[in-house]
Amino acid sequence: KQWYQRRVRAEFGCGRCPDNAVDKCRDCAAWDSANGTDASDCNEYDKPIFSYSCYIGGVSVLCSNGSSLENIHCWGPQPTYKLNNLNLTECGCGTCQDALAANPDAGWNLTDCSTCNYN
Repeated sequence: KQWYQRRVRAEFGCGRCPDNAVDKCRDCAAWDSANGTDASDCNEYDKPIFSYSCYIGGVSVLCSNGSSLENIHCWGPQPTYKLNNLNLTECGCGTCQDALAANPDAGWNLTDCSTCNYN
């Protein structure tokens, strides 16, 4: 019995996406203008999309059903933060900058906050 599935890297540009491609691959349409026919025998890189959650008030909350890695962020207090401002200690989805911009009267500063990124 085979206990694993062999994965191959897609060569982007020509040919259909391999069924077992490691890379995120998307078939694309191509038009043969000389013959006026569909010649869809190409593919292109398709950036992977992820759902992610952050802890808000100690509870895991779904932040997004479709984000690329560079857009995955959660925010909360710096490890050195000693005060008990619930607007900060509850944490949230997104960046510290976005959270403070959404609630400028939250009572905390950007230096109090830390953004956790995927990478």
